[in-house]
Amino acid sequence: MFCRATTYYQAANKQHEYEIGHNGRLYYRSGAGERWTERRVRKQFSANEYLGQLHVGSNGVVYLNTMIIPKDDNSNAPSVHKLYMSRDRGQRWEPISGNASKIKPVNLQMWAIRNNTLLMTCETRQRNEKQLCEALDSNPNRVVITAAKVDSSSLVAGLDGAIYGYQQNEVKQLEPDGKSWRVLGLKGVPESFGELRK
Repeated sequence: MFCRATTYYQAANKQHEYEIGHNGRLYYRSGAGERWTERRVRKQFSANEYLGQLHVGSNGVVYLNTMIIPKDDNSNAPSVHKLYMSRDRGQRWEPISGNASKIKPVNLQMWAIRNNTLLMTCETRQRNEKQLCEALDSNPNRVVITAAKVDSSSLVAGLDGAIYGYQQNEVKQLEPDGKSWRVLGLKGVPESFGELRK
């Protein structure tokens, strides 16, 4: 049965659209009004790895976050995030390891593409804390740390070009120095999909 029902995550550029449906599967279509087709990619990921957010770069490269959940329900081990890229419209996926980086990042999680730059959070083996990281869309494996600790649960690139962090009922904006955060109220802060809060 071909059914997406609820869209968990969606991403698109002018030519291509991608969705992850309620069933955890990846779908693609070449434009509005075209038929959705499933990308049968499940075997490229581990059994306990779940597909998450999608992003499409200006060059057509698709990025995909996944989350690996420990198989043992009684385990206290945290979930691990991984990041993949596809150059053939979601048919084959290769991991972004950061192997061209001096910092050797782990637990990569992507949040947005801003000015052809991937906005991510990552950890390093030396520091077990989430930090703001970036990489050029043209060289995603060269990851650099751009700010101090990130304690927000999610990040958004606003229409004004600023970076916002969300944590429960608190919203923060990254200062121009790229190292500190300023606490904001909710009024006027962009929603996840780009609309301003009233």
